[in-house]
This record gives sequence, C-alpha cells and structure tokens, in this order.
Amino acid sequence: MITKKQKIRYDGAQPLGVLPYIWAISIALMYTICREQIVVCSLGMAGLSSAVYMIVYSLRKRPIGAAVVTSLMTALCFCAIALVAWSFMDYAAKSQPTEGELEHTFVGFIFSASSYFDAVYAVGAIMLFSVIVGFVCCYFSAQLPRVCFLLLPAFIPLILSARTAGGLPLWALALMFGTFIPAVCCSARPCTNEDITIFGEDNAAKKRFAAAMCLGVASIGVALAIPRSDNTVFGQYLDSLMSDGRGFYRAAESLGNFASHSSVNTGDNSPSDRVLFTAQTPVPQTLDRWTFDVYEGADGWTYAEIYNTGYPEWELFARSRGMAALFEDLKQGARDGLLDEYAEELLSLPDVKPVNSEIYIKTLDASSATAVIIHPIGTYSVNITDDPQTVYRTSKGEIFSRDVMFKPNYLLRFNADEPCAEYSAFANDNDLLALLDEAVQRGAVSSTVYLAIKDEYNYAKAYKEITGLDGISEEMLALAAEITRGCESDFEKAAAIERWFAENDFVYDLEFVPKSNEAEYFVFESKRGICSDFATATTLLARAAGLPARYTEGFALSADCLDENDVYNVTAANAHAYTQVYVMGCGWINIDATKYVPKAEGVNALMLMLIIVGAAVAVIAVTIVIYINRKRLALLVFGLTYPMRAKSDRIKSLYLHTRRIACELSGRDIPSATAGETQKVISDMLSMHDDAEKICCAADELMYSGNIPDVDTKELYRCFKRICKRRRVLKR
Repeated sequence: MITKKQKIRYDGAQPLGVLPYIWAISIALMYTICREQIVVCSLGMAGLSSAVYMIVYSLRKRPIGAAVVTSLMTALCFCAIALVAWSFMDYAAKSQPTEGELEHTFVGFIFSASSYFDAVYAVGAIMLFSVIVGFVCCYFSAQLPRVCFLLLPAFIPLILSARTAGGLPLWALALMFGTFIPAVCCSARPCTNEDITIFGEDNAAKKRFAAAMCLGVASIGVALAIPRSDNTVFGQYLDSLMSDGRGFYRAAESLGNFASHSSVNTGDNSPSDRVLFTAQTPVPQTLDRWTFDVYEGADGWTYAEIYNTGYPEWELFARSRGMAALFEDLKQGARDGLLDEYAEELLSLPDVKPVNSEIYIKTLDASSATAVIIHPIGTYSVNITDDPQTVYRTSKGEIFSRDVMFKPNYLLRFNADEPCAEYSAFANDNDLLALLDEAVQRGAVSSTVYLAIKDEYNYAKAYKEITGLDGISEEMLALAAEITRGCESDFEKAAAIERWFAENDFVYDLEFVPKSNEAEYFVFESKRGICSDFATATTLLARAAGLPARYTEGFALSADCLDENDVYNVTAANAHAYTQVYVMGCGWINIDATKYVPKAEGVNALMLMLIIVGAAVAVIAVTIVIYINRKRLALLVFGLTYPMRAKSDRIKSLYLHTRRIACELSGRDIPSATAGETQKVISDMLSMHDDAEKICCAADELMYSGNIPDVDTKELYRCFKRICKRRRVLKR
C-alpha cells in the first residue's frame, strides 16, 4: 500500500496578537543599542519590523511572492552581515588602530551598550534587526508555528544587553514576556484536509498558553539570575572593539594598557566584586592610572599626543618636589640669616613635616597584561619585584614599564605631603621662583630642588596654554568666575570649586542614566551623576578659573576594601575619576568633589521586598480576574478586532463563536459539531432560528463552495450579539 505523506498547512494567525510582541522587542533592542534616542529609534524599528511582518504575512499563501520576499530579506541580511564583516576586517587589518577607529565601527556601535549614538549606524541596525525580527516572527507564527522559535527574536536584546552588568531592566523583560504569551496564542493552527472542510477549534489553546508561560518565565529567570561573565574569550574580543567610554566601571573591570578615551556615564555602573589587586600601605592614597587632556563633549576625554612620551631617570626630580621639605629648607635658611627679606613671612608659616611612605601592589587580575603602573601622585621610586626593567614617566605623571608585564608586583615610594593653604598664599604673594633662585645662590636650597620645582612649574604653565579653554562654554566660564570670586590664591580657587558641588544640591548617584553626557547637562540640569561626571565638571571649571587642570582616572583605597590584615583588596568598585590641578606652592594636587556630596539613597531591602511582594500579589490578582472573565474578555477583544478582519475571517470567526455557544448548551464535543447541528441547537434552546440560520448558512456557503457569500457581515455580527445576550439571560 502506497501512502502519500502530506505537508501540514497552517492558517488562522492573528497579526494583532503578534505585533505587540514585535513592538516590545523593538523597544528592548533600542534601549540596548540606541538608548540616547530610544523614542525615535523604537518607533522607527517598530514601524519597519511591523511592515516586514505584514508584507510576509500577506504573501504567505503565494509561493512565488513568498519566495521573492524571502530572497529580498535574505539579501538585506547578507548586506548587513557584510557590513559587520567589513567592520571587523577593517579593524583586524590595522596593527595599530588610531584613535576612534576601534570604537566607531558597526560592531562597536552594536555592542557598545549605548555608550554613544551614531545616526548612520542606528539606521543600519534598525534595518537589520527589523528584517530579522519581522521575518522570524511571521514565519514562526503564521507559516510554521513553533513556540520555541518564536522566542528567538527576544534573545537578540538579551544577548546584546549581556554586554552590560545590569542587563535589560525588569520592565523591558516583563514587556517582552507579557506580549509573548498572546503572540503564541494568536499563532496559526493546522488546517484540515481540503477535501473535508471543517472549521477546527483550538483544542491546544491551554497547551500553547502553558508552553508560552514556561518558556517566558524560564527566559526571564535565566536573564535575571545568570551574572555577566567577564572572563570569556568573546568578551575580550568585544573589549578590543569597544570604545573605552562605555560606562565607568566597565573600563575598570581589568588592568589593561592605556585607554584612548575616558569613561562616560551610561547608567551601567554595577561593578564586579573580583579583586584586581591588593595594596599595602600605612598612608592610603588615591592611585593614578592614566590622565586625559582634551575634552570632547559627550564622548568624554582623550589624550594629547605631545604629552604621551615617557622618559627614564625621572626619580631624582620627582623626589625633590616635596613642598614640605622645600619650605622647611627655606625657613631654615631664614633662621640662618640667608633670606632676611623673606624671614618674617617664612617663619610665620606652619611647620609641616615631610611625609614619605611606601605602598606594595600585588596584581591578582589573571587576565592582566599591562605596562601601566598604578601609583600615588607623589611617587618618586618604582621597584618591580618580579620583572626588573626600565620604568618611564610622562610629563603629566603617568608611569609605565618598558615591556608589558603579566600580573606584576611592585613597590612604590612616594611623597604624601598634604597641600598647605598657607604655602600657596605665600607663593601667590611672592615670586617663588625668584626666591628659589636667590635661595640657591645663597646655599639655602640645592640646585636639584630648584630645577625640579622650576621644571614642574614650566610644564604646568605650558600645559595650561596648550589645553586652554577648548570645550568650555560661556556658561561654564561665567560659573567659574562666580565660584572663585574673592579667592586670593590658586589653592582657594581649587578648594572653592571642589566644595561648590556640595553647596548646590549635587548628588552622587550610580543608578542615574543621563540624557546627555555633556558637562553642561550635568552642571546646570541633572546635578546627578558618578565620579566621571564630577571629575569632568571640576576639571573644566578649574581650567575656566585659570588653573592648569587634568582629568585623571585611577582607584581609591577606601575603608570598605580594607581587610583584617590591613590589606586593601581593590575591585572595580574602587575605580575612581578625579581632577588634578597645579597650585603654586603645593605642586600638583588631587581635588575630588565626590567626597563632599551626598550619595543617592537606594530602596532598602525591606521596601524592595514589599514592592516585589505587592507586585506579585497584584499580578496574581489580575491573572485570576482575567481567568474568571476570560470568555467575556475574549468576546470583547473579538468585538474590537472584528471590523479589522477580512470578510471571510469575519464569517468564520462568527460561526466558530456561535458553534462554541451551541456546544456549551448541548454538552457536545466542539470539533465534531456541524453547521446544521449548531443551527438546530440555537434554534431549539434559544429560540433564535433566524439569527442562527443567517450565520450558519453563510458559513456553509464559505466552507463548501469556497466563495465568499454576499452577506452583510455587520448584520451577522448583530445576530451574534443577540444570541450572546439571550444566552446570558438564560444563565441568570
């Protein structure tokens, strides 16, 4: 006996149930890659992906049209893939990519966790993902309904958001999950044999709903429970392509080489708790990592090539720049009668003893391959214990080794003098360099100290002239003048700028997602941000006030990372950004506005638990109410969508609902009921012969002749409403 295998056909998909799922995916995806312009981009992708869905849906029964559309979609996808491949090959071909070439690629934009916005790449991403989401959702809901495969498009934003520590927000996950269930329930059903035309009822509705619930809950659970892995090969590859400004903590998750850009606040500020290095010192200091010179607005800071050259044998000058030791020598010279004209002022200055200390740093970051040496600002000696080699220092204080080191350990010696306001005021009232020149000639100060102080002063003066006021708006200039009005010394100006933030309601907030990364937005509008926001604003205000200032990133040795053995266990959470300014009489000093401003108060654990429990109770209550009134709600939705359906779908749907009522009245199995039996039950039990006849006769003609009957579907719907009303009256 020869049997012919028949291909199952599917029909009955309802686009209005699937489109919200597509829109939810569009919103989640644009939140991940185009957060800065999420509204416009979400609308664009939702519209384009819906158009793709409807085009494919309208041609699903036309093999030639479907083949053409499929080919077109495939071609567009291949074009997008080619763009991605070209982006990667263009990167790989550059042995030494220049600034901006790594970050502004299509791959970089897609995986940058919304650290920047590029209109061209945004349009390309919208086109690519609209084709994929629209086509896949249509295929697996209308042509080959599969619950698992219909969930695949939702994994696109989930995978892309895995680049950030926090992932997608809960509302985005809930939105995709909530719309996924009706999308599954509105997918197509298998058609019966064409020779025996029977309108099938969805007996598998409960199974579909259960499957959708299980898959949705499982997907959200996986997305929320599994932490982001920072030790993956693919993650390291992405790190090589991404901009360094993708959220401050992301730039501090490992100890890599010098960055080309500073970090910017994208709201992704949840650091890992992996210990990067340990530090042992009796005098904890902020540890410098790298410094930036040029402000580029929303893109953060970058470096000036002129200051990137390091030089060896810098230790002698660095050790001779301690201001406490210098002024002790000057005061001793005044006591010895060598500086009589300055004696009264010098001897009235407070006694500040020089503080020299050590810090031992042990790297624990297994993936660390770096030449950068993390150090306090006053470092004057570096001893790499396990790999001795030449150490270089740039004119702006960055320190690095000759060769790349793997998990380096090193001992640093540094000057830990606290800046003194009186020393700065003395230097402001007197020509300190002229005084030092005289002190050298009279033997009060060594020539090495004089040359070290003069070299640092000349560098600061040149640095101020080169960096200038670039990127500083008129509003920032006016604000700096207002803040420093009445200040007599550079030290007073720096202190006034540092404290100004605390006096004007600024808040340190790790959870805040800024609308813009421009300094003006932070200073004049939001007044909320993280350390990189404060450091940027502080640096610009200091420059506007006439101070040589530079933006610096490093690590803060805070008490919360100190263990019982007096060892600082430094993680990415200790990453910090701050400002360094040059003050005559003090040298280069750190100023940090975040130590004065309050931290944002998060929701406490009890309140969070109450919110979660309340939300869960509300969801359960709504679910119960919906379940109890599911039939009424189904009829309500049917009534709202009825005018949007095709004429044949209207007749078919009316008949199926009428047949369900008839089977409920008679207790008969729904799929086995014929149109004649349906008409008879409605006529006998509800006494509505004419209404039942109109609906069933229209359905008979549609089923057996294949022609769309010439009937008024509005009148048929009125007949159906009368049947429902009579049914409700009898129930009472």
